[in-house]
Amino acid sequence: MARFGSLDTQYFDDAGDPLVSGKIYFYETGTTTPKDTFADVNLTIPNTNPVILTAAGRQPNIFFDGVAKAILTKSDNTQILVRDVIGETESNFGDAWVASKPYSANDVVQGSNGEFYRSLINGNVNNNPVSTTGSWTFLYSVEWSAGTTYKLGSVVTYSQLFYQSLQNANLNKNPSTQNAWWVPIQLVWSSTATYGLNANVVGTDGILYTSTQAGNINNPPATSPSWWIVSAAAQATVNLATQVSGILGVANGGTGSSSPINIGTIASSAVNYSFTSTPTLLVASPTNHGMKVTMPNATTMTRGGIVHAIENRTDYFIRVHNFADTLLGFVPPQAYCPIGLSDNSTSAGVWDLVNGRRDGISSQLETTVVTQRINNSFSAIDMDGDIEIVWGYRVSDNNLTAVAHRSSTGAYGTPVVVRAASLSANAACVKHTSTQALFVSCPSSSTALEAVIVSVNTSTLALTVNTAATATLSSNGTIDSAVNLAQALLNVPSLPNSFVILYRLSAGGAGIRAISVSGTTVTVGAETALDAGTSPIMVATADKIIAASHNNSTLIYTRPYTISGSTITSGTGTSTSISASSAIRFLFALGSRWCILYNNGTQTIGGIITLTGTTTTISTAVLAASN
Repeated sequence: MARFGSLDTQYFDDAGDPLVSGKIYFYETGTTTPKDTFADVNLTIPNTNPVILTAAGRQPNIFFDGVAKAILTKSDNTQILVRDVIGETESNFGDAWVASKPYSANDVVQGSNGEFYRSLINGNVNNNPVSTTGSWTFLYSVEWSAGTTYKLGSVVTYSQLFYQSLQNANLNKNPSTQNAWWVPIQLVWSSTATYGLNANVVGTDGILYTSTQAGNINNPPATSPSWWIVSAAAQATVNLATQVSGILGVANGGTGSSSPINIGTIASSAVNYSFTSTPTLLVASPTNHGMKVTMPNATTMTRGGIVHAIENRTDYFIRVHNFADTLLGFVPPQAYCPIGLSDNSTSAGVWDLVNGRRDGISSQLETTVVTQRINNSFSAIDMDGDIEIVWGYRVSDNNLTAVAHRSSTGAYGTPVVVRAASLSANAACVKHTSTQALFVSCPSSSTALEAVIVSVNTSTLALTVNTAATATLSSNGTIDSAVNLAQALLNVPSLPNSFVILYRLSAGGAGIRAISVSGTTVTVGAETALDAGTSPIMVATADKIIAASHNNSTLIYTRPYTISGSTITSGTGTSTSISASSAIRFLFALGSRWCILYNNGTQTIGGIITLTGTTTTISTAVLAASN
């Protein structure tokens, strides 16, 4: 189920006035077949199609299943905008494949044959995983199919039992009878089941066993040594128990005669812990993600066996580093992780983390400043490869907040409020130097633009918000995804102290301003209006900015701008005929020229922009006959 729009969604015409009694038509994606929408989350109260906007241009509740195509029109049905696809465009693991939905690399879908596939590419649209090659790879099948070719390691179900393929090119081999091709995966031994060679089960004594023969039926694993052996994983556990018992000594309930083990218990307030050369069982109770455990100098330890162990008793990941401070892996929540040493020739050593993971959450920060945030996400600006500035907005007041983070240690500085204003994600940030970031913001429904340098102390991670420069826009400004945040604030490569901010204006246009930085002093230049205000976008050249926009009518514009300090000088632009329903999608460098991609309602158009001196020209071609 998808909700369309939000509480504050309001639509405007080209003059910036509310779209009185406007209409939103809904169709099945990629078609002209009307799609039902509803006024309630349970999908029981149908809306009209089209949905009629209020006199203020606001929409009522709109819910629907899956994805859809939406067309926004005026009250007289004059088309304003088309969006296809909308709704549940994010791919959930194992959802049924949808032809019109764009999939990213590693997304997993279920094909029409009931089998599961993993996407190999980004922008994977209309490539049927069952019948196309190069876009998808077979992942697994839940129910065995005689017509499917399985790979080594594939897992299926048959007659409510799990089986794993023992070979590649496994086609039409029934798992219940072809023991050379399949091995059953069962958790509990059954006296009536027939087990093949290498089948694994859990015996009545709770130990994992491996079958040593084919045709293994009604032979209890715990009492049939000629048919079963304790599996390698189970034997490792037995060996570990023996070693730990020997290490603990009699005083701690073990069998060893040595002195009791040095049990290091991490207090709830502690973050880091370092093992010594004494074999240690560490009972860890971290209070958040980011706790770090460091292994000792490996040359002081005896190679072989289990030398340390970590028991994680909470719901947070623990980082494990070697003596050279290289990350080895993570101890998952509520897990027990024995640690062995296979090479002690260097101080870093080669450590084996049994039950450890290669991925995990390396750090966490929750304070009253940043715990609640818009869209549950933040942006991060890399400063020097280790330190980054993480920034976002609080739900409670939309204040722009930031905090410094050191990736190598997971440490955070103290969060600061960069601008106390209702911003609603209306800001952008870019790196200036390795210790300075430039923030530019404008509150919602406001003309008050502000630019400020935030400095980071690389030793303490403290952030300093310096004196801000302000400017008044010609009408209310918006710095948001409609501008394309990745290109809303740019640095000019040959001018390291010059930047350009792009924003939309409520009066219907768009503007840019040059910003110069000297030390921590920021100067904001005068506003330069773009040729039009729809889909504005820009890209930096060595010493210029090229901006593109269209007038939501018949023309798309491109124009170069020369930057000097906080001054912008317009060059000579060009225009190209388009349809009123066009939308600019991308603008990017292509060698010594630039490529612009847009659609005109029915076609996808590509354009090559050439810059000669301070003059741009454009040549276009149809890339796709339909969007």
